[in-house]
This record gives sequence, C-alpha cells and structure tokens, in this order.
Amino acid sequence: MAGKRFYSVVLGGTRRFLPLLLIVALFSGLLLAVQPAGAVEAAQTCQAQHVVRAGETLAGIGRRYGVSWPAIAQANNLANANRIYSGQVLCIPPAGTTPPPAPTCIATHVVKAGETLAAIGRQYNVSWPAIAQANNLANANQIYAGQRLCIPGGSSTPPPAPATGTVSGVYFLNVRSGPGMSYERITVISNGTQVTLLGRDSFGGWLKVRLANGTEGWVGASYITTSAVISTLPVVAATTPTPPPPAAGATGVVATYGLNLRTGPGTNYPVVLALSQGMTVPVTHRNADASWVRVTLPGGTVGWVSAPYLNLSTAAVNLPVWN
Repeated sequence: MAGKRFYSVVLGGTRRFLPLLLIVALFSGLLLAVQPAGAVEAAQTCQAQHVVRAGETLAGIGRRYGVSWPAIAQANNLANANRIYSGQVLCIPPAGTTPPPAPTCIATHVVKAGETLAAIGRQYNVSWPAIAQANNLANANQIYAGQRLCIPGGSSTPPPAPATGTVSGVYFLNVRSGPGMSYERITVISNGTQVTLLGRDSFGGWLKVRLANGTEGWVGASYITTSAVISTLPVVAATTPTPPPPAAGATGVVATYGLNLRTGPGTNYPVVLALSQGMTVPVTHRNADASWVRVTLPGGTVGWVSAPYLNLSTAAVNLPVWN
C-alpha cells in the first residue's frame, strides 16, 4: 500500500506539472528552429574539437590532425598563433584544409631585426596567417633579419605617398641636370612650388625632384622644405653626361689684372692660380648661363674664369655647355 501511495503521488505531481513541461519543450524546440544556419554550418566544418593542453603549440596540434597551423588559426580567428592557452577549445578543420591561396604579392618586405610577423601584418593591414601562407612559413616565429617576404594583396593598404618638398627661402630656384652648380640648368621654379622628392646625393646637399609636369632634375637641398628627413631618402647616383666637344679655335684675352682661375664655374670654387692681364688662353666650354667659361692653359691646366673678364673671339653663348 505504501508503494502504491508513493506511485500515486509521483503520478499526480507529473500530471500537475505536465502543462509546464509541454511549454518548456515547445520553447526549446523554437530555439532550435531559429538557431542561425551559420552556427550549424561552422560546427560541421570542424573534424574535431581539440582541448589545448599545457605546452602545446598550434604547429604541434596541426601535425597531430594533419592540418596546417595557419588553417587552424584561421578557423578559430586567432590573431596570434602563440597565444593559445591550456583548456582552450579549438575547432580543427578537416584534414587537408588550407586557407585560400594567397593573391598576388603587392609588396616585398625585407625583415628588420626585432620584427614579428604580426607587426609586419599590421604595417600592411594584412593578417599574419595570410603572410605565413603566402611565404610557406612553417613557424611564424622563425623569421630573420634580411628575409624577403611576399605581402599578399586583398586587404592591404596602398603604399605611402611619396615624400614632397616646397621651395622656400628664395624667389627662384634653378633645377639642374645633376647635383652641382656645374650641371646645366634645366628650368627655374619659384618660391612655394611643390615638388616630389625622388632621392638625394650621397652628402644630402642636393635633392633629385620631379616637377608637376613630369620634369626631373636636381635642386639645392637648403632651399627645399621637405616632408621627410633628407637622410631617409634613397641615394641616387647622378649620371655623368659625356661632355660636348670643345669649341674649335675659340680664345680669350685676360682683360683684368690677376684673373682667378677656379676649379668650377663660381666664386665658391677654390682658386687654382691667377692669370696675368693680356694673356691669351684657349676657351673650350661655358656653363649654362654663359657667365663662366672653361679654359685650358698651355701646360694642360684646366679651369674656369668669369666670362666678363675675358675678351672672347666668339660670344660665350656660342660655346658648348659643359654639364
């Protein structure tokens, strides 16, 4: 009798809560029905759920399941392959799964000492697994200074804008064919003109620039306010043009006492010696504006003298320009 009485109480209790159980069951069914399809699909792409143990690495886990570590990193949206912890549950994608093939490289990065793959990725706005995959890196930590890495395209940012400069401190600035006063003047630009910086000479005293119309030439660095530190610009070697043939038979007579013969066309060049008044010298070339002429002395000494102090057998502008 006691057992029957107990059974009756349980059955009675079940009858009492039956409507509530039906409501809970119905509500649970609705939750299952509205579960996002993406969550189910994501679960189906995992061949296993791996619980990370102390000391494990993503590469070691990948070898265990025959899956590349970049694929595991991508499947779990890991920002850093080194930051996995004991107890973490990882989705292991099907064996043979690899991230999508890397697109064409948009840049080649030369690794500097102390850089990491994650830091390089942030620089180009590209995920480090994508860089690892593009370069077939088995371990993201094993990169070295001087290593050249392909930076895949896709989400990368465009390369930084080139450095620019603005003419300042002078009304007009000569643009020359090379880094020096002896080079031919190509054109003249005015104060406030903006130019693109292409490089510098080895001393940083001259800058190679590109004008808005595409003309390229050299200007004095002291007259350009730059958007970049000059020392960070690449060193550009100046091409040495073949000098034009000398003028045939042109001469000049020194018209002043003690005319200085200099190493270049300007008073800033050192004096070689002084020419005596009335001395006749062969004249071979001129500078761009014909203010200085190049002469050759009987002993073979070559130098430059100021054109107004010579009585020339031909106009200075008719002499070939020495670049």
